[in-house]
Amino acid sequence: MKALNNKFVWVAIGILILAGAGIWVWSLQPQAPAALLNSEDHFELQSELVGTIPPIGGFRILQGGCVTEDNAWFAMVSEEQFNDWEKSQCYILRYDTKTMQETARSEVLTLGHANDITYVPATNELYVAHCYRRMISVLDADTLTLKEVKRTDDAFKFDLYGISYNEKENCFITAYNRVAMMIYDADLKVIGSALPQKTELVTQGICSDDQYVYHVLYASDPDAEENENIILVLDWKGNEIARVPVGMEGIEPENISLVGDTFYIACNNRNWTGGEIYRGKLVKSQ
Repeated sequence: MKALNNKFVWVAIGILILAGAGIWVWSLQPQAPAALLNSEDHFELQSELVGTIPPIGGFRILQGGCVTEDNAWFAMVSEEQFNDWEKSQCYILRYDTKTMQETARSEVLTLGHANDITYVPATNELYVAHCYRRMISVLDADTLTLKEVKRTDDAFKFDLYGISYNEKENCFITAYNRVAMMIYDADLKVIGSALPQKTELVTQGICSDDQYVYHVLYASDPDAEENENIILVLDWKGNEIARVPVGMEGIEPENISLVGDTFYIACNNRNWTGGEIYRGKLVKSQ
């Protein structure tokens, strides 16, 4: 009987050890930003450079981008006629997310400012925001060929500069003006909106999950009151949740993507001769 009791004791100890190990391993699992963020704590982005995007002749100004688990797409815009959005041209480049090496390149396309890109998995399409006349170009994500050009609902007269697709709700959320937002259904008809925010930072691309919308903003003036590049986190109703410093001083972040618990931010380099791709995770700051 004593030996039997000892056996049960050791079995119980083994179960407790395994359970404890399971709890420890679970605690180390990365958490998505939506599980960490709140309006009381402070956060920062710990990031590293994971890739570069070289210029292609005069096409050297990085603009929109989108990263998924397997692929990333970036718009490299020509410096010629850069400010004439009706004529401005670009290449759309596809990169392998794991290696951050180019795997495909489009023909020269006229996509306005090509200010942001989002990916629609069901149709394997890219939606590219022109930042001009409410235009969005739809591209095949594999061939990078233009399929059609759409416009947002004519009842809405502002030009969008950021766009993100929500697969669960089959809708798009867009950014315009001073970090104001508009929500569209799959046919680009308005179904919701959120008011502008108080910021003078330069508006760039956006990404989203089911809970929050992440706006990457550029601090163009180091002497201004707002002098840090940040991710401005809003809920889908436009309530501010957090302002997360991202570092990357002296360079301009252009687009942002969220893959699981990891952000990808692509920037123009300091010489404006191509792009740099950063990968980072959200952490609480002290």
